[in-house]
Amino acid sequence: MRLRHIEVFYTIYTSGSVTNAAKILHITQPSVSKALAHAEMQLGFPLFKRVRGRLIPTGEAEMLIGEVDKLYQQLRTIRSTAENIKKSDFGQVNLALSPALGFNIAPKALATFKKQHTNVNVNLLAIHNQDVFNALVEHKCDLAVMFAPESMPGVASISFGQGEFVIMYPKKFFPDLPTKLPLKA
Repeated sequence: MRLRHIEVFYTIYTSGSVTNAAKILHITQPSVSKALAHAEMQLGFPLFKRVRGRLIPTGEAEMLIGEVDKLYQQLRTIRSTAENIKKSDFGQVNLALSPALGFNIAPKALATFKKQHTNVNVNLLAIHNQDVFNALVEHKCDLAVMFAPESMPGVASISFGQGEFVIMYPKKFFPDLPTKLPLKA
């Protein structure tokens, strides 16, 4: 199937008719019918049964729609990526951060940054480490600040600081604990 055939099939399937598909695709009804007929000819099986002027998806169409829907989700991701790339040319930085960083550290740093770069808009995206790679690949963010992220193919990382965890507890519950605890058990 060609991409145009997939587009026509998906639009007919989701809109319910050739007429609706033609309106959505901004083409004529005969063009939609012709593309559908060509797709069915290439596939070697019908995608719809014609019943009293209506198109009813065949079993083959029902099996095919899951894969076509996955393709449409990928196309939406491509459109979203393109839109995010377009927006980034206008003095905009999309920054993803671990949720914990968004409460104190990031707002202070951004306030300083905005004083020096008044024409740059900064969008913050609180995101968990496991979602960072997709956000970077889809250009939902330009860079990310995370706690100990895993290495990801095609993504460079720079360590720019260290911190320490502090455990607070009432002394009466743990009177013999040392001043430092190793993280490993």
